[in-house]
Amino acid sequence: MSRLTLSLLALLILPAIGCRSGSSKAGEVVVVGGAEQHSAWYITDLGSKVIDIPESFGGISVDGMWYATSPIKDKQLIAPITVKIDCSRPVKICREVDATVAMGILQPDTTDYAISKWDHYQLIAEDSDEGKCNITHRLVMDFQSKTVTLTDLPSQVDTAECRMYKDANSYILHGGQVMLYPPATYDPLEKK
Repeated sequence: MSRLTLSLLALLILPAIGCRSGSSKAGEVVVVGGAEQHSAWYITDLGSKVIDIPESFGGISVDGMWYATSPIKDKQLIAPITVKIDCSRPVKICREVDATVAMGILQPDTTDYAISKWDHYQLIAEDSDEGKCNITHRLVMDFQSKTVTLTDLPSQVDTAECRMYKDANSYILHGGQVMLYPPATYDPLEKK
């Protein structure tokens, strides 16, 4: 599920079914493996300076979580998205592999970005033409500030279906991890 899809899901579906967006709150009772547990989302945020190797090695790899750059509530992601991004200078591709738990469902996703610029200052890569509204996703790694940002840029907003995408959405990668604690037990042989 893309970041744009998750943001829109929060705006369109959750209010209609009476759910609130965001993570589980501490103290909520969750039934896991037949036993009640009080689970909550815990996020370890290590900040936005995620680039720690020189870009001259022919490749670069970063990982972390996407955070919306806007303070507006409706622009926030409804679920944490953890990612790993690997960029190859010889292949001219950045591949983002992500995992999201949205509405209790674990979803993996992969996106390839074509690198258009890679110099001593920054790497710029784009994945364009997502769906009917032609959304371009621009990935920027700034080697001076050691930050990674992603911007969703709509290029077609003249139809009623695409007008909701008229504003760009921007995200910044933070180092860290997301954990549901206490963890749910998993036994693939347990009878449901």
